[in-house]
Amino acid sequence: MLDQNLMFSIRPWIHYQYRSNLKFSASPFSYFSHYRIIQDKADNEVTANSEVRVSIAEELQHKISRHIYLLNRNALEYRIFNSPQPNITRFRTRFGGQYELTGHVKLALFDEFFINLAGTSAGHIPDHNRTGFNIEYNVSPQLKFDLGYIYLVRFSVPTAAGNIRSHENNIFLHLTYQLKNNK
Repeated sequence: MLDQNLMFSIRPWIHYQYRSNLKFSASPFSYFSHYRIIQDKADNEVTANSEVRVSIAEELQHKISRHIYLLNRNALEYRIFNSPQPNITRFRTRFGGQYELTGHVKLALFDEFFINLAGTSAGHIPDHNRTGFNIEYNVSPQLKFDLGYIYLVRFSVPTAAGNIRSHENNIFLHLTYQLKNNK
């Protein structure tokens, strides 16, 4: 899982906490460099594709008990490719739960589904599904790390053999630094 280049990205977000349970977010510019999914030996030799994304999102958090929350995040992103491939508008929705283990540590489980709205054929409207979990560790009020795992199922154009193109296992590490906290 860790022996091949797959994806590198930088994705800064701007967040606005509208209410304690509702947050709006925007990523005005993000850069992704990703390699072909490795299915054959020749896929190791292909150079990376790149893309720029612009995204907006909203996240609802519903407190169930003192330490348990239900989460729902919806996002819309516009993907601009550095290739002949047409640009894609994609919607993503994530449902999950979060358990606050301590004031510094949170555990989360989620499922996220991606739908292409424009830029692809009708057979590629369902894009992929991610199921995962992560551990969030707050080092300080301004700095946190998320370490997690995602099991990803990519869909393809439906055929007699089925419509699943590939299964992936991904490990991620996110670093979040908050510039200013206005409470």
